[in-house]
Amino acid sequence: MAALPLSKVLPGAFPAGPLRLRRKGVRLIPVEQVGSSSNPFPDSPCRLIHGDNLEVMQSLLDDGYAGKINLIYVDPPFDSQSDYRHRVVLDGTKITREAPLVDRLAYKDTWEGGIESYLSMIAPRLRLMADLLAEDGNLFIHLDHRRVHYVKVLMDGILPDGFLNEIIWYFNSGPRERNVFGRRHHTILRYAKNPDAAFLNSESPYARTPYSPNINIPACKAHYYHPLGKIHGDVWEIPHIAQNDRTEREGFATQKPLQLLERIIGCCSRPGDWVADFFCGSGTTPVAAENLDRRWIAVDQGAPAVQVTRRRLLHSKMYGFVLERDADRVPEGFPATVNVEAIRNRKTGLVTVRLTDYRPAEIPVKNAVQEERTRNILEEDFAYALDSWCVGFDSEEGIFQSQFYRSRNGKRDSAPVEKEIRDIPLPPEIDRAGVRIVDVFGNETTVSVPITLSEPPGA
Repeated sequence: MAALPLSKVLPGAFPAGPLRLRRKGVRLIPVEQVGSSSNPFPDSPCRLIHGDNLEVMQSLLDDGYAGKINLIYVDPPFDSQSDYRHRVVLDGTKITREAPLVDRLAYKDTWEGGIESYLSMIAPRLRLMADLLAEDGNLFIHLDHRRVHYVKVLMDGILPDGFLNEIIWYFNSGPRERNVFGRRHHTILRYAKNPDAAFLNSESPYARTPYSPNINIPACKAHYYHPLGKIHGDVWEIPHIAQNDRTEREGFATQKPLQLLERIIGCCSRPGDWVADFFCGSGTTPVAAENLDRRWIAVDQGAPAVQVTRRRLLHSKMYGFVLERDADRVPEGFPATVNVEAIRNRKTGLVTVRLTDYRPAEIPVKNAVQEERTRNILEEDFAYALDSWCVGFDSEEGIFQSQFYRSRNGKRDSAPVEKEIRDIPLPPEIDRAGVRIVDVFGNETTVSVPITLSEPPGA
């Protein structure tokens, strides 16, 4: 089956062109190595990439990843004609007009050219995903009612006979609209390069739904019933993350529940497999992959998305990853004033690093009232401005090696980030401590301070 030209897929005229747009891959610059002594993948670390996924995917193909990605899940824009925000209340109180609120644009889902421009964006990216997919790999595409039928026709051309499932993710929540039955589901298309070889572990608990506790299983038929339950159907009832959730929600408007991604990754990939998400948003895919011992690649062009993903990974199992940016992408924000002290206990050799002050040069909020409220909170405790901070050192290659961390735990923290990390086992030959700070406004600051010696109390 040949790929359909877009003019046949779309209503109305559309400029003719191939689904594959050959572009030069972007040059990716490693800026931070977030390490762990338990990293099981030292020769192929996981990768968090800040860049345009079209250029990044081409770079991955150029670097030898063709046919190497075992599972791809993408949650691309839906053509919703909306802008989406990342919103954080500094002191963890409820979002109100009076709250000291950091409100940043996460991404725009508006397309001036309408459906034609939307599909001209998604089509070449889907083509590159198919090129990256392993022979036994799975490709999951998460969409809603607006464009899923068009994308399915595109995919039927890109991966002929590769369609496996139309999964309905049902959730009993959502906005109510006049004259419309409540929209309570999204659609996830599952494709494979080779449908006969597509991996699905039917013995995994992630692939099965437990039987009802009230079911009556006759002894003569007990051997028909799997102890973990029955294989999932293609309607998955998994709740949305509640708006008042204090454990998982990150203030990212389109965040997906961890349970959904753990189900997909848990039954359609193996430990050690490569999992990729090229529209990673709030980072649920790499967090689920970390939890399930998979290697991962996560890409997003939005600075808030990369920042949220990075911070969430600091709270996961943390096998370690490399943060990369394309060579033309400059971090957001303004310089800051930082005061740090690092003290080595002369007896134990362990180091304590303490932030004593942090002052961003500018507070990028939307109006003077919000700026005053924000300054009042930061006067109370500057640590409310911190998203995360890490202690480490610069490598010979100029990549910051982050090894010890403190960070916020999502948008609903009621306490500021801890300002001290104690008992750090820095080797005696290291006489300076590096500190990398990312604040809630998107500013990034790296400083290096000398380590001073002190006597332990009572010595």
